[in-house]
Amino acid sequence: MAEIWRDIYFDEDAGDFKPVVRQGQLKEFWLTSGLEAIRQRLAFRLRLVMGEWFMDIEKGVDYFGSVLGQRSMSLPEAELTRAILSTPNIRRLKDPLTLSFVAATRTLEVSFQCDTDSGELFYSSTLGVGG
Repeated sequence: MAEIWRDIYFDEDAGDFKPVVRQGQLKEFWLTSGLEAIRQRLAFRLRLVMGEWFMDIEKGVDYFGSVLGQRSMSLPEAELTRAILSTPNIRRLKDPLTLSFVAATRTLEVSFQCDTDSGELFYSSTLGVGG
């Protein structure tokens, strides 16, 4: 049986971790597990720019070398696939990634479906560097 991972729940709308406050004091944080924890881990992994984390500068996506400014989608697809498959609890991609550069907003729309230790997951996000 696969190990069950738990993470502190990150509220993307608020842009922060979700605390439990009682009588004005922090008591704990909401926890997440299963597909939601995997989805959250993917979001962090895909938003981490390689070299950004001081504890391991090899972690993250090589946006500046392999994704931004590429004329072909093959290198960005390979780099994002590497990042996705290196995420804990991701078993495999079901289909190739769907990638779309949006020039007006300078963002990359990415979506894919994958098998995880907790079941099938559909992921879709708009990624941007620096803004």
